[in-house]
Amino acid sequence: MLCLGMTLILFPFCTPETYQKLGYLKSTQIGRILGFLIELYALFILFY
Repeated sequence: MLCLGMTLILFPFCTPETYQKLGYLKSTQIGRILGFLIELYALFILFY
C-alpha cells in the first residue's frame, strides 16, 4: 500500500476523461492527493 501511494504521488495517472473534464493541472493535483491519502491509510493499517 505504501508503494502504491508513493507511485501515485510521483506519477499521478488519471483517465483521459478526467483530463478533459478538469484539466491536466487539477487532475494531477487530485491524483497526488489521493496518493497521499492512500499512504496515510497504509500507515494507519501498519501501526494500528
